[in-house]
Amino acid sequence: MEVKIISGYGENTFQMDDADTMSLLNNAMRFHNKIKAIDGVEDNTGIKAEKEEEIKESITAQEFVKRMQEKPHSRNDSLFGTGWKKEPEKTEEPQDMEHPDGYKGFLYIKCDKCGKEKGFCAKEKIKSYKCECGKETELVNLKPLYTKCKCGNEFKYMTNMNTAEFTYKCFTCGSPVDVKMNSRRTAYITIGGGTKGYTASWLGNMVHQLVAGKRKRG
Repeated sequence: MEVKIISGYGENTFQMDDADTMSLLNNAMRFHNKIKAIDGVEDNTGIKAEKEEEIKESITAQEFVKRMQEKPHSRNDSLFGTGWKKEPEKTEEPQDMEHPDGYKGFLYIKCDKCGKEKGFCAKEKIKSYKCECGKETELVNLKPLYTKCKCGNEFKYMTNMNTAEFTYKCFTCGSPVDVKMNSRRTAYITIGGGTKGYTASWLGNMVHQLVAGKRKRG
């Protein structure tokens, strides 16, 4: 085994067998503890030197070196491990756990770039929306938007809006409908109500919008 000793007298390398290496390490450790006892130096790891440095003759030099490498090197290492020295790992962007494949149906999206808002119906699941300005907005963690117009129509959209209040134009008649975020910040509701009776009329309104869209394209 190759043993390297670095001291004030220089760097020296010796070839020694395991038994001699272990003896050398034990002697070095005894001298080290003796000097510490004389100087009154405390062990930073908080563990008594007698128990810490006690070496059994039955273990090999390789095992002893391995144990020394695994020992904490400071009080922080002893308390928190060596991981505290590492830089925190970068976390990934939050993903949409409820809609990993995207969104389908009525959507009300605001462009991240120009701020233009648009309501439309996606027949297939989409993960992003491309605005007329060319900007593509990712659709992640959208909130439900419940609207109830004075014309009697009620709709449910999914939206990326994040303001406390905004005004939505009814898909059917074009009238302005004021909506606000609920107290839990989980959905938008029409100011003065809007979710009551939504379920009963939702399917009929969806069919109506799809038919109206086909007529416009025709």
